[in-house]
Amino acid sequence: MFIYHITEECTWQKALLSGFYLPTAYDVDGFIHCSREDQVIRVADEYYQDAFDLVLLKINTRLLRAPLINENLEKNEEQFPHIYGQLNLNSVIEALPFIKNETGKYVFPQYS
Repeated sequence: MFIYHITEECTWQKALLSGFYLPTAYDVDGFIHCSREDQVIRVADEYYQDAFDLVLLKINTRLLRAPLINENLEKNEEQFPHIYGQLNLNSVIEALPFIKNETGKYVFPQYS
């Protein structure tokens, strides 16, 4: 199964140098926010409308070393995948630019 994580290109580049990934808000949140494929665009439109230079990480959940929990911490019905710990880089299958189309809406990248 695959899940996805939105991050800044510079944060991803730091991860490649350090050998693992943690988002900048990890110390506050205590986990890595992820989405299923059907959730990615809604999350991006809601939380990343003013962001730029983003990448979308495609993560193979079978390769994760840290615990993965599907949950909703906002007391809604929809659950989201959260990774509780460092993201091991070998679980990231691809990291592609996450861009908007001409109307300003995010477009899900074409992974190989």
